[in-house]
Amino acid sequence: MRLSTLLAGYANWTLRLLAPKVVELEIVPLISHETIRQTLKKTA
Repeated sequence: MRLSTLLAGYANWTLRLLAPKVVELEIVPLISHETIRQTLKKTA
């Protein structure tokens, strides 16, 4: 599943949905939704 593919029943990705998906795709071994928020805030 690509990150651009939405989960069934969801109209948008949330940080809480994104965190486990990033781990599942083996991008990082462990990450929290707060870490994703801080990273996106820095790069936006």
